[in-house]
Amino acid sequence: MDLGNIIYLVAVIVYFIYQISKNKKSGEPTEEQGTPKESPKAPTTFEDLMREIREAQNPNRPKPAPKPKAQQVEVEEIKPEPVKKKWYEEADEEISYYDGAYEKAKTAAEKAVPISQLEFSEIGKQAYKKPEKKVNRYAQLMKDPQSVKDAVVLSEILNRKHF
Repeated sequence: MDLGNIIYLVAVIVYFIYQISKNKKSGEPTEEQGTPKESPKAPTTFEDLMREIREAQNPNRPKPAPKPKAQQVEVEEIKPEPVKKKWYEEADEEISYYDGAYEKAKTAAEKAVPISQLEFSEIGKQAYKKPEKKVNRYAQLMKDPQSVKDAVVLSEILNRKHF
């Protein structure tokens, strides 16, 4: 059972206790006192009690009164006169700045010399040479079987097991 169901059960039990104490305070005779009382209501069920508790927790809010509709009045539309903007002139300056840039780039690409035709001096070749990978010293030792054997023997000597 989750927490919500437990809360509802506790609320129902409290409701029953409240009803019993309310009947005793009002001084009405109960069935135990000798006169059976007739209830005008039908016996309440668990579902009815749960519904009452939920309604008490979430009271219905009154619906707001509908607002009266405003009368529609025809209003003449005033059309503003078109205003000429200067942003066209600004755009023209920007366009003229970039005018011909594409053609200039095209001719520069045609004039360029392919890399395969370039000649490098020895210094240039060394500058573009890939650096050699550094060899791991321990990897070299592990590749040599004799050094591995020596390492195992040395580790056994240093890490003696004491009995």
